[in-house]
Amino acid sequence: MLISLDDWRITPQKITYEMWRAQKELLEKMLLEEEIAKRCSRDNFLKKAKSILPSSKEWQHDK
Repeated sequence: MLISLDDWRITPQKITYEMWRAQKELLEKMLLEEEIAKRCSRDNFLKKAKSILPSSKEWQHDK
């Protein structure tokens, strides 16, 4: 069973280039902020892991 836009009372909307560009810029900004947040949390994880785990030199001395 196919449902058309009319069934949902949705009418297609014409958008201008400026409207499209604004939406594109907003999406890019949101994605960039998400990527930065992921990198920061990954960097914090690596810093914590390095502080907890012994360095490679310490591993060699234990052997």
